[in-house]
Amino acid sequence: MDTPHAIRVVIGDVRGKGLPALAVAAAVLGSFREAAYEAADLAILAGRLETTLLRDDAAALAPSHPGELFAIAVLAEIPRRSGNITILSCGHPPPLLKHPGGVEFLDTGDPAPPLNLGMLNSTVHRPRRFRFQPGDQLLF
Repeated sequence: MDTPHAIRVVIGDVRGKGLPALAVAAAVLGSFREAAYEAADLAILAGRLETTLLRDDAAALAPSHPGELFAIAVLAEIPRRSGNITILSCGHPPPLLKHPGGVEFLDTGDPAPPLNLGMLNSTVHRPRRFRFQPGDQLLF
């Protein structure tokens, strides 16, 4: 999404299947679309996604498997006029960066817990910044 802050991206995967998993995915995407415009940084944005899932109690949609619905996600912020990208992982594997010098995993540090496990708001999040030049490609 093109926001006043930068271009912001969310990539994720929901654990589960069927309508309960669809509800979690819809809640994450809806919350992202709203919060991406307002959140000052990626840590605040991740907190908003977590709050949405905890408030909606998406796991309650699967009474036979309570607590098993969650989402891993990675948030990225690409400024319009900067050679950097900022990444925050919530349980997501590290991305790959392809650049003229080769391909490398980006060390996003210890990822925050997946969304809807109730731990995000008590976890310290430190989004990481990486060089991102014209022609570079990211694989999440």
